Amino acid sequence: MKLLIHTTTGLLQGMWMTLLLSSLVVQPASAQGVPAGTVISNVATVSYSTNNLSNTTETVEASNSFVVAETINAVLTSLDNTLVVVPTPATNKTLTWQLTNTGNGTEGFVLNTIDTLNGDDFNPVVQSIWLESNNIPGLQSTDTPYQTGNILSLASDQSRIIYIQSNIPGQLNKEQSGHVKLTATATTPGVAGTNPGHSIPGAGDANTDAVVLIADGQTQGVSGYTVSTVALQLSKTVASIVDPFSGTEVMSQSRITYQIKVAVTGDANGTLEDLVIEDTTPANMEYVPGSITLNNQPLTDVADNDNADFNITENNTVTVNLGSLAPPAIQTITITYKVN
Repeated sequence: MKLLIHTTTGLLQGMWMTLLLSSLVVQPASAQGVPAGTVISNVATVSYSTNNLSNTTETVEASNSFVVAETINAVLTSLDNTLVVVPTPATNKTLTWQLTNTGNGTEGFVLNTIDTLNGDDFNPVVQSIWLESNNIPGLQSTDTPYQTGNILSLASDQSRIIYIQSNIPGQLNKEQSGHVKLTATATTPGVAGTNPGHSIPGAGDANTDAVVLIADGQTQGVSGYTVSTVALQLSKTVASIVDPFSGTEVMSQSRITYQIKVAVTGDANGTLEDLVIEDTTPANMEYVPGSITLNNQPLTDVADNDNADFNITENNTVTVNLGSLAPPAIQTITITYKVN
């Protein structure tokens, strides 16, 4: 701001004092998004000349500056739009959250879970916490396991996807539910026991004050599971026996074809995930190459897009990955072995 003022010598002193006082009053300003430690300055300038010295111009400045404090704030959001549908029992069922540092400085957070909440029909049993790290949606084995007590550091406006895996008890009823609470607590010293608006001197970035915007420096979220009565039935039978003489005797060189049937029944809203069938070559027999079928469609023995293989995923074993199945569903696999 620059003001050009023409005045007389007698009025100059009073006007200068008024301007100096006004420059010391800091007006409220929004600091959201401004990094902690930023210096904000304000300068007021007065230029003037006197009547008896019309060719002389003098300039006087008054300045004021302050440093933006760090704000400690975060938001934890469940990315599961509804309760995750699970069978009973089940292992390592995944919940997904996103933690965002909405403060204006870099902050560390410690993660914790609570799986015994009032009002639940059952208690999920948390097994592990994972951090998204490979940029592939969903929990992968190549994501990063989170160890209790480790500090998750986030820059201002940075987010991180967090996965929780839990086991589900058996013998539950349809639509019973259980929840898990996830907490993320700031690691800045002095946040414990604070209320929003509390200032911690010198605890922020660049030795600024840290202003806590969330109670105890902690954000939390709750998500959970609901039970679907999905059942899996597995059977293995002999579909055919063909001996070297086109008969049905079991003898050396006889070919025996087994039929493996997978049936998924129950609640249509439920899903069984990551279904993998493994069939190890029986003793005194050998696998007949190219004999795998799924629902009467031939599958290859090599690792390719048909999700079946022999002696690759597991030694001397046929592996068929069925993926996810929702009831009602029936999948039929056939495999042929030869008696040695």
